Amino acid sequence: MADTQTQPARRGGGLSKLVLWLLVLGLLAAVWWLASERNLRRFAWRPDESVLTISKGRFFPLGMANIAADDPQLGKVYGPIPIPQGAKVSEQEFDDQTELAGLRGELAFTAARQELLQAAKLVLSARRKLQSVEEGGGEHALEAGPLLRELEGIQGLLEDASQSKPHPTPSTPPPTSPPRQPTAPRQRALAPDAGTAAPSVPR
Repeated sequence: MADTQTQPARRGGGLSKLVLWLLVLGLLAAVWWLASERNLRRFAWRPDESVLTISKGRFFPLGMANIAADDPQLGKVYGPIPIPQGAKVSEQEFDDQTELAGLRGELAFTAARQELLQAAKLVLSARRKLQSVEEGGGEHALEAGPLLRELEGIQGLLEDASQSKPHPTPSTPPPTSPPRQPTAPRQRALAPDAGTAAPSVPR
């Protein structure tokens, strides 16, 4: 009798252990799937020489792969981004395109400031050449003077913009460039109209 009673008990204990193991395996599979899905939504960028490389997580709890520029789905948005000279970018992770758009804006702003600084250097070079023309005299000496004064203001605007400084608008013209007074046409100042006779002076 004792043997016949212990056999169902053993069978019940073995079945409960099997169910317990199946539950444990199911939980592990669910955790693995959730971790893989979360890793699939992860992005990261890291500087690689002169470009910013974007990587995306695999469908696996760990691991990421770089996104190439010719990727048919993500290449246009997450392809390598050129890093402007002087920009400091550290390795970082992000979850969506919003943070990447902010990074693109920062890099574009840095590149724009560098181009403005280069433009200011070009204007300075042109000013020096015009100054040598004005000092040396010659055919274009009179034309070089006004251009030299105009480029001085342009250079200041470009330098302030490259350093993100607001350039104040003067309320009155600077003393170096006084306002021009309107002048009457030369023809009117030189002689009266041809259709009118000059008044006679009584003798």
